[in-house]
Amino acid sequence: SRKRAPRPYQRADIALMAQANILNACQPGTGKTLSTIGAAVEAGLEQGIHLVCAPRTSLENVWKIEVERLLPGHTFYTSENPTERRKQVAAGLAAAARGDNVWLGVIFEDLRVKKAAAWDSTPEELAEAAKAPLYARKDHKGNVYHANSEQHAQLLRTHFQTFTIDEFHKAGLNNSNSLFTLGTDKVTAKRHYRLSGTPMGGKPVNLFPVLRSIEPEQFSNKWNWINKWLNVEQGYAGHKVVGGIKPDMEDTFYNYHAKYMVRRLKREALPGLPSKVVEVVLCTMTATQREQYRKFDADAEVRIHGAKDTDGSKLIVSDCILAEYSRLKQFANAYCVVNAEGEVVPTEDSAKLDALLEKLDEFGVRKQDPEPGARAIVASMSKRMVEMVSAWLTKKGIANDMLTGDTKDSKPIIKRFQGTDKNPEPYIMVMTTQTGGVSLNLEQAGSVHILDESWNPDMEEQLEDRGDRGERTAPLAVVYYR
Repeated sequence: SRKRAPRPYQRADIALMAQANILNACQPGTGKTLSTIGAAVEAGLEQGIHLVCAPRTSLENVWKIEVERLLPGHTFYTSENPTERRKQVAAGLAAAARGDNVWLGVIFEDLRVKKAAAWDSTPEELAEAAKAPLYARKDHKGNVYHANSEQHAQLLRTHFQTFTIDEFHKAGLNNSNSLFTLGTDKVTAKRHYRLSGTPMGGKPVNLFPVLRSIEPEQFSNKWNWINKWLNVEQGYAGHKVVGGIKPDMEDTFYNYHAKYMVRRLKREALPGLPSKVVEVVLCTMTATQREQYRKFDADAEVRIHGAKDTDGSKLIVSDCILAEYSRLKQFANAYCVVNAEGEVVPTEDSAKLDALLEKLDEFGVRKQDPEPGARAIVASMSKRMVEMVSAWLTKKGIANDMLTGDTKDSKPIIKRFQGTDKNPEPYIMVMTTQTGGVSLNLEQAGSVHILDESWNPDMEEQLEDRGDRGERTAPLAVVYYR
C-alpha cells in the first residue's frame, strides 16, 4: 500500500545496503525491516535462501508478515515454539533445495556454538573434537567449538543470499568472544546486515565487534581501532579503560564509518511525527513497603514472611551492592512475601498500583465509561511483578494479557492489541521490559506505563518505541512510576 511504501530516506538506506554489508542503527520506527528486505531486492539477491536471526516474538509478528507481504511467492519459515521452529527450518531448507525462495527465521540461541574441548585439553582430545561431525571452529585461544545441533551445522554449511541479525544488542554480538558471535562468524552470505536502534549501549567500543562481524578483513584488530578513534586511560592495576570518541575526531569517526553504518534519528527522518509526552509520577510507599525497604537499606538483610503462613519466614541477605540495589528496586515496587516455593514475590500492597489505575483511567482504559479501542502498555523488569499486576488488573475488570519470555504464542495477544480482531474493549498488554523492547509494532498504544527501570536507559527507550512508530498522528504518553 502507499502508506507502507519506502520513504525517501528509506530509498537512500536501501541503495546503501544493496551495495555493502551494513550496520543499520536507525531508531525504532524508521523501517529497518523494510529497508533490509528492499536492499535484497535492490541488490538482485531476493531469489534464493535468506537467514534472519531475531528475538522470538518478532519472527512471526514482524518478519514473516513483512517478507510475505513485500515478496509474493516467498515463504518465511519459523515459529515461536522451539520444536515447531526446528521443523519449519528443516522444511525451509528442503524447499530451498527444490529451488523455492525461502527465508528462515531463527532465534539467538539457535546459532550459539557449544564448547567441545578447551585449549588446555590434550592434543589428542583437541584433534578428536575437531574431527567430530558437528565441528564448527576454533577460537584464538585454541578452544574447539561444535554446532549445537545437526540443523545448526546444516545452517553453517549453507551459503545464504542475506544474513540478518535483528536487535543484535540483545544477542551478545557486542562481545567478540560470546558463543553467539563465535557461531555467527561461521555463517556465510553475500550480504550481512546487523540491525539495532541502540547499537552501543552508551559505549562506542561496543561497535567494533559488530563492524568486525560484517567486515572482518577491514576490522581485524580491535586495539588498533580503539587507539585510533577512542580515548584510552590507565585504570586500576594498570588495566586500560576505554572511553568515548576522541573529541577532535568525532566528525572524522562518523564520516569514516558511514559506508558501513547508517544511523537516523526518528524525528529527523519523520519530521511530522509528534513528540512523546513523558511524565514522572512520584509514588509514596505504603507503610509496610517503607518499613521493609528501610530495614533492608540499613542492614542489607530482612526477614520476609510467607503469604499465608506468617510462622514461616525467610532471611533475605544481599552479598554485594548490585544485589542490594536489585532487591531495593523490588521492595520499591511492592511489599514482598515468600510464596510456597520459597520465592520472593510482590503483593498488591504497592503505592504504584493506585497511581497506575488513576493514570489508566485518564487514558480511557477503565471498566466504567471506557474509551472504545483504548490501548496501553504496562511494563516491569520483573516477571513476578508483571504476573501480579496482570492478576490485579483482571480483578479490577480490565482486560489484559501478559507478554513475557514464557509466553508460548504471542500472536493472539498482539493481534488483539493491534485491533485486528475488531474488539473495541479497552485492553492492556502487561509485559516484561526485555520481552517488550524488541521489534514489535504496538502503535495502537495511547500510553506506555513503566513501573521500574533497568540499569541501561536504552532498554526503556526501546520499550517506549514499541508504541512510538512512524505513523502516529497523536503524541504517545509515557509514564514513569518512581
